[in-house]
Amino acid sequence: MKTAVQQNVLIAEQNSHLKNNAKIVLNANAKRNKVIWRFSDNRAGHDSQSIGLVSALQDRVDCEVYNIDVPFPLSSYASAVLKKLPLVSHYPDPDLLVGAGHTSHFPMLASRLLRGGRALVIMTPTLPTQLFDFCLIPEHDNKQRSSNIIPTTGPLNTIRTSNQLSITDGLILLGGESKHFYWNEDKLFGQIAEITKHDKRNWVITDSPRTPTSTEEILRSLNQENVEYISFRQNNGADLSTFLQKAGNVWVSEDSMSMIYEALSTGASVGLLQTDEKPKSRLGKVAQSLAEKKLLTVFDEWQSSQQLLPPSRILSESTRCADLLVERLGWERKETV
Repeated sequence: MKTAVQQNVLIAEQNSHLKNNAKIVLNANAKRNKVIWRFSDNRAGHDSQSIGLVSALQDRVDCEVYNIDVPFPLSSYASAVLKKLPLVSHYPDPDLLVGAGHTSHFPMLASRLLRGGRALVIMTPTLPTQLFDFCLIPEHDNKQRSSNIIPTTGPLNTIRTSNQLSITDGLILLGGESKHFYWNEDKLFGQIAEITKHDKRNWVITDSPRTPTSTEEILRSLNQENVEYISFRQNNGADLSTFLQKAGNVWVSEDSMSMIYEALSTGASVGLLQTDEKPKSRLGKVAQSLAEKKLLTVFDEWQSSQQLLPPSRILSESTRCADLLVERLGWERKETV
């Protein structure tokens, strides 16, 4: 027969055991944050797309994001044969792997093979699309129809709709020659001169890494009271998004698809500076399509009306795609207050 002391000890042990079991059940039922691995080749255009998507996912779902540089060294693929990937061994297993740019493809697929998760590629991959769980491909590049392909209206970006657009501020964005367009300085500066002469708001002109030196020299020599040139190389720490969040009217040279879609994401009225299309350019029809949808105004049309109309709708492709992915992945959304 147990003494009172022995019975009390037994009861204490049972209570402790019950508490421990309760903790185990609680931990097992605890909600785990989703894990996203974002593969980056450190190219600004690619990072803008993957960061834009991942940021939108973070707005909707509790998740942890790990940034992984690519390409992987060849030694990593040798390790992969042995079912090891030392570069990512310290990260928790991913639920989603996201990458933009061709050098992200093999690292994503190798990581999925060894660590799990779903692989999502942004832009048309060089590998067959069937190898990826999701492919976000701009409509003008997409020639396939498949359940894993999500068409996008242009490239994704990090730009959000702005509530600070000013009717007194305008922005002119210049690119440079590309594989789809010639760079016609005379034509472009003729359009800029007409716009800034007619529209007396304060204009900022900025350029890009593709802008020719000759164009920069002309921009530096501009002497107009309502026009300021700020080179992308010497912008005193202000990046393009800072300008875009402020300007109520934005003109973009038609060679730069990324800047066109960034401008369309703010809610500003957007105009297209026309240059010369190269033969067989697949992007020449994109601008016309956007004009037909009343998303922007091409310069020739503006000349007749002298009016830059607001877009028929504001593009928000990063958030739209994030919503689609949350639904397809079956992820639980954050609780809204």
